[in-house]
Amino acid sequence: MKRSREESQSNIFFLKFCFLKYLYKVFLLKYLFKVIQASIEERFTRYSTLMKWSRLNDYKRIVWKFEYCICSRQDCNSRIQSENNFAKDSTASFKKKRICKYCDHKQSNAMNDARDNREQRARQAGMKKNNTVTEDIFAQWIQAEFKRYGWEVLILPEARLNDVLIRHKDWQHDMWIGVQLKTDGAYHDDGTLKPDIIDFQKGKFSHCHGYVHSNHIQLLFGKFRKQYEEAEYDVTLWQMSAKQADNASGRDIRVNMDNDIGYDLGKDKKRFREKRLSEDYQEFFDKCQNLYSDGRVWTYREAFLCIDQKNNACKEVALMIALSENKLIENAELEYPRGNAHIYDCFQTGKKKYQCKSIRLPSGKVSLSHRVNGFEAIRYKEEDDFDSFIFGKILQREDKYYVIYLVVEKNMALQFSEGCTMNLRYNNTHIQNLLASSNVNMNAGSKNKMYDTSNSSLQMQLYEIQPTATLSKELLDRVCDVL
Repeated sequence: MKRSREESQSNIFFLKFCFLKYLYKVFLLKYLFKVIQASIEERFTRYSTLMKWSRLNDYKRIVWKFEYCICSRQDCNSRIQSENNFAKDSTASFKKKRICKYCDHKQSNAMNDARDNREQRARQAGMKKNNTVTEDIFAQWIQAEFKRYGWEVLILPEARLNDVLIRHKDWQHDMWIGVQLKTDGAYHDDGTLKPDIIDFQKGKFSHCHGYVHSNHIQLLFGKFRKQYEEAEYDVTLWQMSAKQADNASGRDIRVNMDNDIGYDLGKDKKRFREKRLSEDYQEFFDKCQNLYSDGRVWTYREAFLCIDQKNNACKEVALMIALSENKLIENAELEYPRGNAHIYDCFQTGKKKYQCKSIRLPSGKVSLSHRVNGFEAIRYKEEDDFDSFIFGKILQREDKYYVIYLVVEKNMALQFSEGCTMNLRYNNTHIQNLLASSNVNMNAGSKNKMYDTSNSSLQMQLYEIQPTATLSKELLDRVCDVL
């Protein structure tokens, strides 16, 4: 009897332990899932898209340990559920079920809702001073400022290795010093004004590597600050050569509390610091004069054709040069706006303005979106200041180079777009033969209703191009897709 009583007490204790363990697990999971749920919803609010879903990998691994999964549909009413509630055929991403059964059997407007939400937030954000706008402001500022001292500043189009060219008015014609501009703008990403000192430093400049060139490129750093929104810019300038900037061991070049720019330890294990320019910028002008005397100069054409291959737009720039050089658009050359902050990429004087977009292989997909007020993937609108899209791609096959392209009126493209993208057809026999042995989807664009119209100009064009002084073989190899 005594043993039976002890066994009974032991069983009661075990049951209590199991019950407490169950309660602990329930309340722990409830709290834990509540935290995760809030983080996921906040993530959807910030990004308004299902892109970058991999950022939640840590959370997904936590819930997997308890045999739960996270539904990735933005409009799901029950985000975290038992693994048994997930569709069996939705394991493509991250090798775990990611769409619950309920969402798997209902039509979703999540992507459309996310896109509309993102566009609304871009409108509400107002005009932000992003890096592109700030560099244009910098270029225009030195153009006006240096003119007072007898120096000319010529602003180059987007995606060139030089941002501006500088010369003294007394120099020989078309002799310029190449300058790359770097800015620490007056605004944070959210549009608020920056203070003078951030994290115990008076300035930070990013992406300063990769500008070394035989003709020499001088980097000019500009720090822009405002005391209040309506105030004039307070501008501080520094300089260094591209070789000195390339020697920096870190990603950024910073300004210390003594107002000196540089780095404490370069790749050569040496310290480099440079004082700010004086109020009359004489140190910079002396450097330009010395480079001119040494013959380290550019012509405008050399600088125009020297494309920055690190720039995301370099493929579109090479495409536009190929189309212009061969006069493939309305049998005329293309011209390019100066600076970066333009909604159109090229134009023809007295005719049309064009927005250029690369065709993605193998899908045939093209983007119909851009960045607005700090928000990515915002669809173009009918009121945007350009007339047509140029969709194209430079291809290489057996040591030959080709350009495929299609010009579509802006309003037509937007009418038949699929959200922020569109799939094009390779509706040209010669292009189909060229792509036949590759992995390109030959049925691309088959569902695009734009081709149901009676517009005969919607046939994609093919043209063989040759390496030239304008489009070198090195550049073509860099930007082309090899079949």
